[in-house]
Amino acid sequence: IGVNAAPEEPHEEIFAAGVKAMKGGYYKDAVRYFTQAVAAAPGGLTGREGGQYSVWLAQALQAAGRTKEAVGLLQTCESHPDSDVRKISESVLYVLRAPELKLGEENFVRIDFASEGPPSEWGRWKPKPRDPDDEPPEMYSLEWYVEEFEKRQALGQPAEREGAAAETALVLP
Repeated sequence: IGVNAAPEEPHEEIFAAGVKAMKGGYYKDAVRYFTQAVAAAPGGLTGREGGQYSVWLAQALQAAGRTKEAVGLLQTCESHPDSDVRKISESVLYVLRAPELKLGEENFVRIDFASEGPPSEWGRWKPKPRDPDDEPPEMYSLEWYVEEFEKRQALGQPAEREGAAAETALVLP
């Protein structure tokens, strides 16, 4: 089933509405749409499309807080006539049965944005301050260019020599 394909049949239109509701976080609406899509699909739950819609329905049920119903539906789909529906329903059921991950405060990293300066400075690269006794950066490295730029700015010189582009053009073929 192509989720982004243009729907042609009524059940496909209903399914597309369910996908849209699911992506928008409207899980109760998604449950209603997927239930209607399963009923309208050729063969109902036992047809290939109906089985695929049922897997989506189970995920919507779980998202809406109706996990027991979702597990029951997926267990039904495990004996579906279509092997692809059986396989995907088993995979989704495995995920639904997995124990819930419980995280405490110690599992999260706190970032003190106040120490990062104003928001306009966030994400900007700043060279680390160098100890004057350290060796200078390797010539033509990023650090070297930054240092040269800062030296020229401090002396009031332009960042680039005039005519440097012309010299480069003369050297290149």
